[in-house]
Amino acid sequence: ALGGIVHGATGRAGGIFFKGDGGFGQPVEKHQYVEFGGLSNTFVKESNQFTFSAWVNIKRYPEQRGVIYDGPGIAGLSVNYDGYLELSSSFDIGEEWPLFAKITSTNKIGQREWRHIAGTFDGNSLILYIDGIEDRKMDYLENFNGTIYPLEDLSDPSYNTNLIGGVEYGLGLNGIVDELQIYGKSLSAQEILELKESFTPIEDEDADLRCKVIGGYNFIN
Repeated sequence: ALGGIVHGATGRAGGIFFKGDGGFGQPVEKHQYVEFGGLSNTFVKESNQFTFSAWVNIKRYPEQRGVIYDGPGIAGLSVNYDGYLELSSSFDIGEEWPLFAKITSTNKIGQREWRHIAGTFDGNSLILYIDGIEDRKMDYLENFNGTIYPLEDLSDPSYNTNLIGGVEYGLGLNGIVDELQIYGKSLSAQEILELKESFTPIEDEDADLRCKVIGGYNFIN
């Protein structure tokens, strides 16, 4: 599986604290979000599956949308202005442009509370989990064949950019992201629940002060 490891942070309470406003249209400084490469889409392309998992603490709902994670052709996860989550992915269906699919959570997440969020794709179904429980499922590939949209050139870093907490032109998250993990397979509902139960984030009011970018990102096979 393709697992994301934050150096010095995975398995430890902390995370990355972002202070974005969730607006879009104006360039933002690099330090306001995290950008990293080196996450090869090859694993996901070969398996046609993925799992995204993270602990999130939203401090304030965004003006428009706050990006939790945005990746190349795999998954995008964000929170919108009224607290609902959006899980998205792009799929190659043999046309000039990929199919973009998105599901919105049936339940909103509150502010200033830790929630475990996960999204999976198993080759047919896109599923969103909140706190280890399935919240929304879409079986939208049952009528045609499609694969997760591949990167056009894996050797070109511009096609392999992963973002946490915002993008170049805004959509900044106001909150904390911790325990980010990405897999090149679809975890089962039981495995998602085990991920949620295996970690306890910081609960006290000093959590903001302890949360910072601890190191780089390294994705391993």
